[in-house]
Amino acid sequence: AYGATGAGKTHTMVGTPQDPGLMVIALQSIFHHLATDADPDFDHQVTCSYLEVYNEMIYDLLVQRSGALELREDPHGGVRVAGLTQLNVRTCDDLMHVLEAGNRRRKTEATRANATSSRS
Repeated sequence: AYGATGAGKTHTMVGTPQDPGLMVIALQSIFHHLATDADPDFDHQVTCSYLEVYNEMIYDLLVQRSGALELREDPHGGVRVAGLTQLNVRTCDDLMHVLEAGNRRRKTEATRANATSSRS
């Protein structure tokens, strides 16, 4: 999400337990579909990655101290972030724990509008 500090980007994407954001609702929907509507003959696997773009550099939020990563073009898979972590997850709760860990690694610094504004 992109916008001014304090505009509600994080709230819109993540929300709160009482008022979940777009990201949470989408993930719950995906896992609900897989649990209830998916074809039993269809084998599925859910993987996730989490990155941030900060000062025009790409960082892996699933790595404790990520160095800057680079975009690469894969002739079979299109544009990829080289070295980006991909984790297998089985449930929405598993995925939410991964995202929470990544959120703690986002770049933050104080601004005049918000003392703990994310810089990504």
